[in-house]
Amino acid sequence: NGYAIDDEENEAGIRCVAAPIRTGNGRVEAAMSISGPTTRITMERIATELRWLVCETANSISAQLGC
Repeated sequence: NGYAIDDEENEAGIRCVAAPIRTGNGRVEAAMSISGPTTRITMERIATELRWLVCETANSISAQLGC
């Protein structure tokens, strides 16, 4: 899917969305994520808005790194 979700797996009440950052050779060298309370980072919001924003930002950073 190009992104990952942490659905209260690490901390109760906190949800995260992350996407990989790739370097010029295509290898994943880092990741970026957003985190927040489950009341604001809802699964519906992830599906309709946040996953696209996180992936778009990670892809933009990757492009700047030559990927």
